[in-house]
Parts: sequence; structure tokens; C-alpha cells
Amino acid sequence: MNDSKYDNRALLESLVAGVIFGIIAFAYAFAILRNAQGEGWEKFPGCAGVAASLAGVAAWWTILARPSTHSIGRGLGAGALVGIISHPLAWYVFILTYYLSGTKDAMDPLQALWGAVVFSLFSWCVAWLTVPLAAGAGAAFALMMKWLVGKGSWDISRQ
Repeated sequence: MNDSKYDNRALLESLVAGVIFGIIAFAYAFAILRNAQGEGWEKFPGCAGVAASLAGVAAWWTILARPSTHSIGRGLGAGALVGIISHPLAWYVFILTYYLSGTKDAMDPLQALWGAVVFSLFSWCVAWLTVPLAAGAGAAFALMMKWLVGKGSWDISRQ
């Protein structure tokens, strides 16, 4: 198989995985925060979606797409990793939105690193369901990709 076509397929597959993880994270964060008290929480679902998309692309590329090994176990692992890593990423993006908007007393980007870790300790307890939810989505997508790659339906070199 031509390496550039293989890399294109792996990249496309990783991007699709990122979109799937991002949509799930957005929907879950929206469901949890739709009645949140206080100001500014309406930005968090978008930040969660961006974070899960970035984590999803990276995890999927590294664990499944690039080595081209599709299994339920690898999908579970990649999804669980996304569910864990996306918490500090979402908090970091959330904090940065306030910093970049010029909000008074917002954490700077370096302080935001520590803030994201501290806030994640809380959010992992409250939104623990993100890990099994993302793991299940990863397993389902891995199973689908195993089927599509096996059928040749995902071979972009034919197009």
C-alpha cells in the first residue's frame, strides 16, 4: 500500500474519531451544565468538545489509525484515554477563553496549567461517566473501522 495514501486514510480516520469524541463531550457537558448557577458556564460545553476532539485525534492516531490495528481493546483504551485527558484540556481551554477575552483576574496561560489540573480533580469525580462513555464510543468506532477496513470500504486509494 502506498504510504501517503495510508497516511491519508489514518489521518481521515483520526479526524472522524476526533469529531465523534467532540460531539459526545459537548453533549455530555451541555447536559450536566444546562442548569448551572453562575455566569460563564455556557462556554464550557464548547471547550469540552474542542478538548475531546484534540485528545481524540491524538489518541486515535497513536493507538489505532497509524499502526492500523483495529480492535475493541484498543478502541476501549483510546476512548478511556480521551475521557481522562480531555478533562484537563477542557479546563485549560475554558480558562484560556477568559484570559484571551481580557476578563479581569483571569489566570494567565501558565497559571491555567495548574488550574486545569486542580479543576480536573473535581471534574473527574463529578463527571466520571465520561471515561466509560468515551471508552464505549472508542470500542464501537474501532469495531466499525475494523469492519470497514476489512471490507475495503475505507480504502481511499480507490477514489
